[in-house]
Amino acid sequence: MKLKKEWTVLIYANGNNDLDTNIYRQFQLLKAARLPANINVVIQIAGFHQQQPVDDNKISLEKELAVCRYQIVHNKAFLIKNLEETSMANPAAFLDFLLWGIKEFPSENLMLIISGHGFGFMGLLGDCIDKNIHLMSLQGFTNTLSKFRQRTNKVINILVFDVCYINLIEVIYEIALTPRNAVYYMILAQGNPPVEGLSWPAIINSLKADILYPEITIQNVCEIVLSINKIHVGDSAVFAICLMPDYFTRLKALTDQLSGLILKNTLKTEIGFIGSGFGQKDGTFISLPYFLSQLRKKYHEVGDLEAEFIDILNQIVLYPNLCEIKKEENLGINIFLPNNPKDYLQIRNYYDNLLFCQNNRWLNIIAGSL
Repeated sequence: MKLKKEWTVLIYANGNNDLDTNIYRQFQLLKAARLPANINVVIQIAGFHQQQPVDDNKISLEKELAVCRYQIVHNKAFLIKNLEETSMANPAAFLDFLLWGIKEFPSENLMLIISGHGFGFMGLLGDCIDKNIHLMSLQGFTNTLSKFRQRTNKVINILVFDVCYINLIEVIYEIALTPRNAVYYMILAQGNPPVEGLSWPAIINSLKADILYPEITIQNVCEIVLSINKIHVGDSAVFAICLMPDYFTRLKALTDQLSGLILKNTLKTEIGFIGSGFGQKDGTFISLPYFLSQLRKKYHEVGDLEAEFIDILNQIVLYPNLCEIKKEENLGINIFLPNNPKDYLQIRNYYDNLLFCQNNRWLNIIAGSL
């Protein structure tokens, strides 16, 4: 019988794209780091890895494409399996890694780190295995998490995203409403992660012995974020959220109410595409608290709804608390609010099918100029 440790950290890192150098560098840093002995660390990594010659004193500059599984122990990476040209964007490959990881490396708690490209509503983990970009759809990702929970009865205590465009309420809603409540907490960058990625060693070393319990608490999660943010500051500082489905169901209902109020006022005044009125930096996404504060200046009736929004967001956002995350621009939880209809039309087939958009008048706001 295998010894059960306190944590298993599963890292699913796709560098089979223009992030290969950064992913490979993170892998090298992970091997060089001193990691806690009571934690299993296993990784499935794709990219162009440097070939290791027989003579360890020399390093070949040639690279080969590989998808490999490693266990990280005592500053060494032990190759477990070479999966050759497996597509990391394939949900079946993702599920196989999760099932294998928890079977071979049992633990009380489970952290999953996802590293690679993110494309918001369109998907994540962009893979160039055949010189074309393949994405794992958001639904493919959440279905995999649900299947993992169903087959193992194991919860992912903390899901860490080292991925861009994940801090969107529409994307987070999809994950929070994953059947069988597969994930409890999520850690992600307040803006987008730095190009070099979030520090995997810093994330793993945040799981210190003095905050480990049979069941991880909100206080534990806050301390983990505090530890990671000693390394990451500014836009790349991380924050933690609770994925309680009831919170997100309420947030969607409030968004629908807010949309009804906006539609009523816009129709009266014949305002054009509403996204053009808020001058967000990105031009496509806007901080939800900032949007609410700006909207209140246009429609005073928003005040009561804004208070309800902030109350539920304060329950969702664990640390740093909501008032510590800058309201302006695109930090923290964002919502899709394009400046022009073209931005919506380009992703319409993805956006309209999101769970957040079903029976939600917010979709009428987004499509309001068509």
